[in-house]
Amino acid sequence: MYFAILLAIPLLLIAVNRLLFSRKIRSRYLVMVNFLIIYGFHVGMAEYYDEKIHAELRSYDLNGDGGFSSDELTPEAELAMQRFTRDTGRTFAPIAGIFIAGFFSVIYCLEILLYRFIKRHLENT
Repeated sequence: MYFAILLAIPLLLIAVNRLLFSRKIRSRYLVMVNFLIIYGFHVGMAEYYDEKIHAELRSYDLNGDGGFSSDELTPEAELAMQRFTRDTGRTFAPIAGIFIAGFFSVIYCLEILLYRFIKRHLENT
């Protein structure tokens, strides 16, 4: 689902540019907007997942003191703590987001160049 959304963002930008702006926005600006939207989406999803794990941990803290006593350490609580401590992807999401957004922006640029190449050759024939 995540990658489907990442692949749909450029298509939505193209549609918005055609329908609302009559293709007035240049391709390089669309690539920059694509980069920013994908980066924001990636970091936002990491923050959402982080908050989801925090909420799960808080649900196992029965007395609300922010720590876990021996009465609160159930196998489910230990599993939730492992998910929280072993997930470094949330920590590095802002850095990884740069590379992911860059990768999908390069793909978007290649799609634009391929479209122009095909269009130019179809017009010449």
